Amino acid sequence: MAEGALVVLFPEGTSSDGSGILPFKSALLQPALDLGCNITAAAIDYSLSRGSVADEICYWRDMTLVPHLLNLFTKPVIKSKLVVAPFLFRCSDRKGIARTLREQIVAMRS
Repeated sequence: MAEGALVVLFPEGTSSDGSGILPFKSALLQPALDLGCNITAAAIDYSLSRGSVADEICYWRDMTLVPHLLNLFTKPVIKSKLVVAPFLFRCSDRKGIARTLREQIVAMRS
């Protein structure tokens, strides 16, 4: 990050079925804040023509990785939508920025 590498972070700190946005762990943002990195929100949504995104795309609950991947790789089409917000610059309040980022992502998915 200090050299400008792009880092993608899922600040929920865990995985879910993708139906909602869990609370963010603000401590996960601290290294980026310490380095003065630009931070932005992005939302990813997936869809399948047949099947359940929660069970066939998302990796969560007690899923085992290899069977999950083998099933995932059999899907002929997985559609995704990515929405990216403008950058938020140089904020030092990690709890405030975590709240703002989460609010932006919730709005993007509406």
